[in-house]
Parts: sequence; C-alpha cells; structure tokens
Amino acid sequence: FINAWVTALCPRTVFVTEALVEELDPTPDELALCIGHELGHLVCGHTEDRIYLKAMLAYAELILLAFLDPTGLLTLLGAMGFQNTAELFLAKYSRDNETEADATGLKIAALACYDVRRGTHFMRKLSEATGSRPTSWWATHPATEDRYADLR
Repeated sequence: FINAWVTALCPRTVFVTEALVEELDPTPDELALCIGHELGHLVCGHTEDRIYLKAMLAYAELILLAFLDPTGLLTLLGAMGFQNTAELFLAKYSRDNETEADATGLKIAALACYDVRRGTHFMRKLSEATGSRPTSWWATHPATEDRYADLR
C-alpha cells in the first residue's frame, strides 16, 4: 500500500513503503517533500500530542461516566456516545496536524535545498494513485487535492 509514516518512539524513524516508491516513482524533490512532511510530524510533536490528548479524553470519559451513572446501567451507551464524539474531535485535530506537517515539511525540504515547487507535484501523483475524495468529518487527512492546492 502507498504510505509513509514516522515513529515517535525511539528510534525515531521515517518509513516509506516500496509501493509508494514503485507506483508513484517520486523525483528526489517529491521524495524530499514526503519525508519532510513526516519529519514535520516529529518537529511539531504530533504523535506525543495525540497520545496525551487520547489519555485526557479517556480520563474525562471515566470521570463523566462515574458521575453520570454510578450504577453502571447506562455506561455502555454513554461510552459509545463519548467515543464517537472523541473520534470526531480527534479526526479534526489530525487533519489540522496533517496541514501543519505539510507546511513544515515544505520548509524542511526547502532548507535542504530541494525544489519544493516541483515537490508539490507529489500530492497530485498521490491523489491520482489513491483517488481523491472530499474530506469527511471522520477523515484523519485532508483531501489530497486540497493539500496540493495549499502547498502550491
């Protein structure tokens, strides 16, 4: 599958799938933008923020359900509703992180002397390969076409 990601735990590593390289055949400028995007997640602390945010939401859920339903009868329904609300919140937060990582990655690639004007074509290739669809409330990434327009 076409993908790239970064691990926030030691060792901090950027992964790029063979499918991304083989199917998209990125130029060095495009690959620099892709890797810069993943490094942008590290620089901006997105993974750590998400771990912290999920923990805070879990604690809020426990406290809320303990006070609203000490008997536990409605806990299952309440937990399901809370989880859906939390997922909507996290999806929006994730889309914002992706946009920030795009901008940061662009700066990283530019500082490394790659031609970011050419690199932005990577988003167009990605959109063509994966199929562009409008961003939904549940989506964790903005629509690829929107990302391409923002980077241009």
